[in-house]
Amino acid sequence: MHKDKKRPTILDVAQEAGVSAATVSNVLNERRNVDSTLAQRVHEVVERIGYRVDPVAANLRRAKPFMVGLVVPDFSNPFFGELVDHVELLAEKDGYRLTVMSSREDAELEKSRIQALGDWRAAGVILVSVGREGATRRALDEAGLPTVFVDRPAHDDSFDSVVVDNAKASGDALSCLVDAGHRRILIAASSKRVPNMADRVGGALSMAKKRGVANAVEVLECGASGSDARKVLGERLARSPRPTAVLTLYNIATLETMRVVNDLNVEIPADISVVGFDDAPWMQVARPPLTAVEQPVAKLAKTAWSSLMERIDGKELSGEIKTLPCNLIDRASVAPPTDAPS
Repeated sequence: MHKDKKRPTILDVAQEAGVSAATVSNVLNERRNVDSTLAQRVHEVVERIGYRVDPVAANLRRAKPFMVGLVVPDFSNPFFGELVDHVELLAEKDGYRLTVMSSREDAELEKSRIQALGDWRAAGVILVSVGREGATRRALDEAGLPTVFVDRPAHDDSFDSVVVDNAKASGDALSCLVDAGHRRILIAASSKRVPNMADRVGGALSMAKKRGVANAVEVLECGASGSDARKVLGERLARSPRPTAVLTLYNIATLETMRVVNDLNVEIPADISVVGFDDAPWMQVARPPLTAVEQPVAKLAKTAWSSLMERIDGKELSGEIKTLPCNLIDRASVAPPTDAPS
């Protein structure tokens, strides 16, 4: 029985031409703003390897895609809710419909979300990745979607990434506690395997070493969910010696810290100081209002959206990491520890 030779795919063309699958698609669909040299190279490869466009798929692609995907790890995290809100407004302004999906911090689910966006012929995707390189990269290559990573950086320079300066932000927060005299500081992280969380932990530890208090810091991995964070924090804060300060590196841990100290009848800042990450509105009206790291969510969204629009328009760029600064908002949740020398 005769077996047909494998038909060349758009990924074969992209690999031979040394460009992304999205660029090949832009060239073949005669989109504007594709560099003429790149376009010529793509056409030469198409002719040489005998790639033929699927006419049904081509007819669908000729209509401008109007949907953009946004994949986030967790719908319950207020930070991601704020990010979605800003991106949706930008999408509407530019005539796109935003489709938002959650990966639930699961690499395989993230892969299936990307595949679905490819099947739906989305114009592009903004991705807060779960940080598992292999499955995500393969899914993006197969889907051929213009992609920008936000909050958590890409693993290589094939994609644009828009992040904040996590290391400096957490370092500044830790320094604030050291300045107040704290020498038993608990750092609450979700997981050090998550890239941005690892940067925050690293920044805090680096600052502790710089300030000569490296032995004063304890790092506690609390998990991504509120229930996990509450359990882990509850067990630690109930033990002696209790830290005199807690630096939480994500807003879920900040909320659960507040719940735990309330259950333990511990007062902030008289008994324990607290500094949070992500300045959620509730932190501003808590009693006392919390000192917190404010992330520039609106600017993160705007910068990621601008990068994605360049990619969708066919601009072939090497991946760039755009890093934005954070602010430490000083409120009333930090005071000198009661056992500090006078």
